[in-house]
Amino acid sequence: MATRTVIAIALAATLAAAIPVAARAGEVQTRKLLSQPFPARPVSQVEVGDFHFLPGQLAPKHTHLAPVFGYVSKGAIVYQIEGQE
Repeated sequence: MATRTVIAIALAATLAAAIPVAARAGEVQTRKLLSQPFPARPVSQVEVGDFHFLPGQLAPKHTHLAPVFGYVSKGAIVYQIEGQE
């Protein structure tokens, strides 16, 4: 996956976290889920994915060339970074 694409995915996920989660009587309420700085980089594309895993399903071993953010809307995900607990 191209570096720009992965960066774009990270930015899209960050922006998606800023979308209002509730509105009452015309008042917009927001909830910040994450604030993670990383070095400024040129971005030419943003992608957002919707991934569904079955219980116990393993993701293939892989790496990312840039920051990646995820949001679990239902259930839980357990992950391990190679060489870490």
